[in-house]
Amino acid sequence: MKIKIRGSITVYIFLLLCLSINAAMADDTGKKVKIDEEDDVVLVLKPTQKQAEYKANVPVKYILSVKNNLKEAQSGKITYAIANFDWTGKIIKEMPVSLASNSSRSISLELPARATGIYHIEVFVNLTEYDDTLRKVCVVDPRGIRSKYARPADFDQFWSNTKADLAKVQPQYKITERPELAKNDLTVYLFEMKSFGDVTVRGWLTIPKGKKNQKWPVWIGLPGYQIESKPIYGANEMAVLTLDVRGQGMSKDVISVANKKDFINLGIEDKNTYVYRGVLMDCIRAIDFACSRPNLDSEAISVTGGSAGGFLALALVSLDNRVTLCSADNPVFSDWRSLVGKKEWPMSDIEAHAKKDSSLPQVLNTLDYFDLKNFVSNIKCPVLMGIGLLDPLAPPYNSYIMYNNIPGDKIMHVYPDLTHEIPAEHAHFASYWMMDHLGLY
Repeated sequence: MKIKIRGSITVYIFLLLCLSINAAMADDTGKKVKIDEEDDVVLVLKPTQKQAEYKANVPVKYILSVKNNLKEAQSGKITYAIANFDWTGKIIKEMPVSLASNSSRSISLELPARATGIYHIEVFVNLTEYDDTLRKVCVVDPRGIRSKYARPADFDQFWSNTKADLAKVQPQYKITERPELAKNDLTVYLFEMKSFGDVTVRGWLTIPKGKKNQKWPVWIGLPGYQIESKPIYGANEMAVLTLDVRGQGMSKDVISVANKKDFINLGIEDKNTYVYRGVLMDCIRAIDFACSRPNLDSEAISVTGGSAGGFLALALVSLDNRVTLCSADNPVFSDWRSLVGKKEWPMSDIEAHAKKDSSLPQVLNTLDYFDLKNFVSNIKCPVLMGIGLLDPLAPPYNSYIMYNNIPGDKIMHVYPDLTHEIPAEHAHFASYWMMDHLGLY
């Protein structure tokens, strides 16, 4: 799928939806539920407030639309409930319901006012010939959601020292044109460079064939968890750079795992040896590379990513002020300590590793330095985010905590019916948003 942008710029939604979204981890959670209007009974549950965000101490209201396609009238009851995000404190209400044959009606469901937090909504519909359950999530006082876990006092110093260590490594940039991959008036290059710890990382650079001495704005796509990058075609007024961080795609010379789930635990016992320390430096080195190229505009750099790539994008702009814009969708790895005990990836794999090879307190001490909520207070550029309220991999509680720590210019689009995904219209908006900020009309 592709979208048309003003000034004849075409940007593939693939870059936003496929490059960085954690496909391997989202297979079971990123499926959209299609409403079939021909079902016997059709149920649609919608919040009365935009993005399912409610004020504190005000009743939570939803509208349940019911369509009875059966020739027989239906009667029964609707049971609905609200519960804390950890499923405690559930409050249940119920009401009778009746439906004439081949009829529709809308039913208002009012639940008690709640304090600041994320809440589960459940609706059980039991009719004469039909039963179904709907589950949603709502947010109360979204800007008041904060973490109870502190940022390490030496967080900034740790990353300042890490960047200083990266600066000691000569990048030794190597760029090779790949004419067999060229198309649509775009030239494709394979690049490689030395990064933190003298590890070689590689990526792709796609540049339009333009005028001599022209400087191109740069769009950098950062990869999802264990996703291999590919050259990106479609942008005819900007360069596109995609990166394989260490241990992924073309950058497995030194670090490689047989089981992709093991990558997140590499060196996790110590913040100095954790694999993501080097991964984030690989991203900074990609900025170094872009700034070293005479035909790339170092003052017009946009980064994007989804899932683990969203983490990389937001952490990168927290560490490097050379980036102009950042868009991140369904970013993971925020407020690690609140994820303890969760059955979903990544904490499930991390806890299993800690139980076998180290200790959970030791691992959590490391993860404090790789917690997205602890990075983002340093962001200086505009940020655009998209999240799904039903996302089990990047839970909304953790996303709001992180988002509330971002200062300055920021936008977050919230999709109440989605999991670990964003809709096409968000990618469309993100493309316009980026082009407008970069002045590409």
